Amino acid sequence: MKKALFIFGFCFVSSMLLHAQNILIFTENFQTGGGTFTLNGTGPGSGTGTNQWIINNQYSGAPTYNNTYSQDSTYNGTISFAPFSEYLHIYDMPSGITNCNYNPSNPSDQFAFMTNGICTMGMDSVHFSFFYLCQGSPTAYGEVYYSVNNGPWTQVGNQYSNKYKWQYEDITDPAFSNKNDIRFGFRWQNNNGPSPDSVAFAVDDINVAATYSNNVTISVDSVSPNPVCQGGILYIYWSLSDTLCDGTYAIDLSGPTGIFNTPNTWVANINYPQTSGLFAIILPTSSGPGNCYKVRIRRTSPAPVIMGTASVCFQIIACPNVITTLQPVVTFDTNAVCVGSVIDVPFYSTGVYNGNNIYTAQLSDSNGVFSGTPPVVGTFPNSGTYDPALGSPPGSVGGLIPPVPPGCGYYIRVISSNPAVIGSPWGPFCIGECDITTNNMQDLDFCVTDCSIAPGGADSLIDVDVNSFNTTATYGPGNIFNTQLLSSQNFSQIGADGILGSVAATGDTTLNVHVPCKDSLPFYGIPIGMNYMRVVATESSVPDNALGSLIRVTIGAPASTAPTITSYDFSTFIPTDTFCTGDIVALYFSPYSFAANSTYMWQCNGINGGNPFVSPSGANSNSLYVSLGGTGTLNFSVQETSFGCAGPWSPVHSIVVLTTPALNTTGPHNVCQGDTTTYTTSFMNSTYYSWSSTGGTIVDTSNNVVDISWPNTGAYTININAINMCGSAASTYTVNVNPYPVANAGLDTTICSNSPVLLTAQTGAGYSYVWSDGTSTIGTNSTATVTPTVTTTYYLSTIVTGGCTSYDTVTVFVNSLNDTLTATPAGCSGNDGMAIATPTGGTLPYTYSWSNGQTTSTATFLTPGTYTCTITDASGCSFTASIPVGGISSLNPDAGTSVTITAGQSTILNGSGGQSYSWSPNNNLSCTACTNPVATPTVTTTYTLTVFDSLGCIATDTVTVFVDIYCGDVFVPSAFSPNGDNQNDVLFVRGACIQYLDFFVFNRWGEQVFHTNDPAVGWDGNWRGVACENAVFNYVLKGTLFDGTEFNQSGNVSLIK
Repeated sequence: MKKALFIFGFCFVSSMLLHAQNILIFTENFQTGGGTFTLNGTGPGSGTGTNQWIINNQYSGAPTYNNTYSQDSTYNGTISFAPFSEYLHIYDMPSGITNCNYNPSNPSDQFAFMTNGICTMGMDSVHFSFFYLCQGSPTAYGEVYYSVNNGPWTQVGNQYSNKYKWQYEDITDPAFSNKNDIRFGFRWQNNNGPSPDSVAFAVDDINVAATYSNNVTISVDSVSPNPVCQGGILYIYWSLSDTLCDGTYAIDLSGPTGIFNTPNTWVANINYPQTSGLFAIILPTSSGPGNCYKVRIRRTSPAPVIMGTASVCFQIIACPNVITTLQPVVTFDTNAVCVGSVIDVPFYSTGVYNGNNIYTAQLSDSNGVFSGTPPVVGTFPNSGTYDPALGSPPGSVGGLIPPVPPGCGYYIRVISSNPAVIGSPWGPFCIGECDITTNNMQDLDFCVTDCSIAPGGADSLIDVDVNSFNTTATYGPGNIFNTQLLSSQNFSQIGADGILGSVAATGDTTLNVHVPCKDSLPFYGIPIGMNYMRVVATESSVPDNALGSLIRVTIGAPASTAPTITSYDFSTFIPTDTFCTGDIVALYFSPYSFAANSTYMWQCNGINGGNPFVSPSGANSNSLYVSLGGTGTLNFSVQETSFGCAGPWSPVHSIVVLTTPALNTTGPHNVCQGDTTTYTTSFMNSTYYSWSSTGGTIVDTSNNVVDISWPNTGAYTININAINMCGSAASTYTVNVNPYPVANAGLDTTICSNSPVLLTAQTGAGYSYVWSDGTSTIGTNSTATVTPTVTTTYYLSTIVTGGCTSYDTVTVFVNSLNDTLTATPAGCSGNDGMAIATPTGGTLPYTYSWSNGQTTSTATFLTPGTYTCTITDASGCSFTASIPVGGISSLNPDAGTSVTITAGQSTILNGSGGQSYSWSPNNNLSCTACTNPVATPTVTTTYTLTVFDSLGCIATDTVTVFVDIYCGDVFVPSAFSPNGDNQNDVLFVRGACIQYLDFFVFNRWGEQVFHTNDPAVGWDGNWRGVACENAVFNYVLKGTLFDGTEFNQSGNVSLIK
């Protein structure tokens, strides 16, 4: 019988019995490694070939094989933990590529199957569902098998291949029902054919669901004893009305009036084919006396969940409190117990002890008499009961022998304070005054570890005091004070004297107590745990008093490697880390040795506020059972404490607590007769979904997705059931199947271009309409006015209340009368132009109406201008077009805009409007037969532009260039200095607007030394190639300005170097 911790509160169904439960009895999504499957084992095939089973999350086939399709690529439905979750699949082992692949040249036949069978007793409609992927080939495929009670394997379902996405499969067979042990397996076969490399067989998201409809009851036939002591053992005799699969059951204890408001609960298993048995529980001491306690048994997991009937009333009574004092180990010594020695007094107790109770060990006098206030040896605050009938070990009160006179008539007893109980005494035994006091009566504690970590072990320096009571005792030369180690179980000596150390001394001294490292303890015979130690002398003058007082020596040696936690389903003891609310998780850690007598602290974020706690299974147990009452993730760790020495905390082990699935279905509520529609419900990992409909036909179902066709009108329902390991959920979804409306857009019609036409739809009750031209909506009423320019088909959608839509079309043909006008321009005379109308489309004959009054297809003798022609066909449709009639000459001369420049400047003339050009006059123009000559007139000038075309037409235009002239004075400088400094080295005539000049320079003898007619040429002071000396020269100057003004000057100029 296991006592479990309850977290998040405990919930249970209140009905007495649940009928026809839909249950999930097995699920495997391989996220935790797929420990429920055996790979490449014996089965229906030969177990040969290197294409073998593996579980991983590899999807890449590079560089040799194709990639495995991700799990979000399904024909329908959802895969748990998609798109790249762990999955079971075949792979080519020698290649080292571990996605789903196979080597077609290596014939293989491999089998993977459920390691443990599942039970379907009392169940029918058992469904085995999974997602699979398999391209394969006709000779490379997967199969499904089942085996009952470890019997032969039977193939069921299809051969699986030729799938390029993940496909959902659901297999049901009457042979699956009502079996104590049924297993399923997957077989892969490929021959040595030339088939191309492709994706092999892959499997994921396996669920086994069933319907439980067996009316099994759980009864408590009797309980005993009745009445039963508070805190005593209660025996419960139970029976089942029929066999059930292995399961976990909760045993509830009511309150004293028979009501199960907040029951105390125990857990136990009932295995197939048990139908009756006995449970024994230890009643909690907190359940006080009462006349109508009841117990009931209920099945909690796996499904089905069944609530049993409660027992008849039984009575809990307060039984007497009794304490029995047992012999302390230290009294096993043939010598007297030393005053100041430690003593641990064991005892048994029965009855109930309250929360503030204190157990106390008392000592009598040397005559065995307990005075009114006897000496206290030690106390133990504790409310526990140490009843051997309940399998409890003795309690213990530890302390020191108080300073009392020596004697051999002492007794010791244990008493309690709440309630006040005096225990039986034990004795007599002897107490003596020992000459040696060990370590000032202080206990020693050591923590040692592996020699590879701390090879030196542990040491402690203690005091050894002599003559504690007898000042006449002496210790002769050669005396050795030795440590003596004594068993706490039977007081036998452990090892030889000096096992933990010794020292040579004749008086008070100190002694080093040495404990070897952990690995060496067995070599010396030193046990881990608490034992007694004293110091003994070898050369005492009082040989009968050579023993020292006792102290406790506690040696702790925790493992240096942290333990590892594994979680199990309590009902099946199959390892798992996923549970449901109401489940009991069994947590075990390893390595573990009961003989090590270590204690263990657990820690969990959902228990005891996250603080460390002791397992109800016992401080030295390696198990923890927890009843799960809420969803979430629980993180567990455990730590060993070896006699006060703490080891490392284990790595965190996480479990996930789930609850029953939730259904949130989406899809159309209103559909049309004959439609096939898709419905999807919310997906939860590792959940099996089933669908049915009252009026629809299920076309395809893929777990949480279904396709349903609706052949008839009416109101119907879809029934959805979802089952996971935590329970089931059901819901309905209403669907209204509506008839289609009548869509009639009317007859096709013909119109003239740009003429409006009214489109009219057939009307009906609840109808709405949408008109479209194929590109955009043109109306939402039963009628729509359109004006197409070309023949157009219009689309009518008629929608009835509920959304069903019918369609029709109507075509409007457009009488597309058109006219093409051409024109001949007028010649140089300007009145011989012509325009011609050429109609297309429409209905013959045509009539013509020109804007100048002419009525034939050709209008003649036209001057330049724009002319309009309206054409009318025999059906009355008309078309109007216009065309310009130009002149034959295209000349449009433009000489540009007149400008003003300053004398000496230039400007560009801009001519246009002809095919060839001529400018006149040609004075001061850069060119005359170009469009843009550069003009540099010295006086205001009007230029004429003459333009020509290829037909010989001529036209002119003019432009004027105005010239502003400012001439100023004309003069000759009075001096110049031709010395080569580039400053006034040349003599020039100064002045603007000089058109012509004669400039003469004479020396003083009248000889001409320089002459020029060019204003830009000056005298450099040389004559006949020789530089003149400084002198005064005469000049004569005459000339004409641009405006015709003449000038005459003469004078002197000085040459200065």
